[in-house]
Amino acid sequence: MVAATKRIDESLKADKIMGGKGIAYYGLQDTKFEEEFKKKQIKEKIKKLLQSEKPVKVFTHSNDDVHP
Repeated sequence: MVAATKRIDESLKADKIMGGKGIAYYGLQDTKFEEEFKKKQIKEKIKKLLQSEKPVKVFTHSNDDVHP
């Protein structure tokens, strides 16, 4: 949990530096991604967010990231 808290803090600082409007966190557990992705209906939430915000850029992990 310490690492997650640190990552959230780092991303909030980066968002501020880049002039972002905020970050969406979905609280997925590290080892239960697929299970929680479905359970928490993350695909639908992201779809709604993209439709409402209409972002110019979306930053995410790389294709060869070891995490799903």
